[in-house]
Amino acid sequence: MADNKGSVNGRVTTAQHYEAIINVKDELKDTERRILAEIKPLVAMCYQVDTNKNEIDKLRTRSNIIDAINGLFAIVVASVAAAFGKAP
Repeated sequence: MADNKGSVNGRVTTAQHYEAIINVKDELKDTERRILAEIKPLVAMCYQVDTNKNEIDKLRTRSNIIDAINGLFAIVVASVAAAFGKAP
């Protein structure tokens, strides 16, 4: 019965079960800390892409122009449809 550490009929007690769970959680926390300690230098080495504000402004302006053209086209089509009596 030395291997079972006080278990009854070869079964694990609830206290032993919870103790094992706590030990596993502690081991996982230690492993996580070690992994994060190894990752921090890697994150510092990785460069971050700077936002290209000029490119964003060009895309925004282009999008606004295309939206305006689409809006004007919709107005023209709606006007033609209204002229023919097929307006929604």
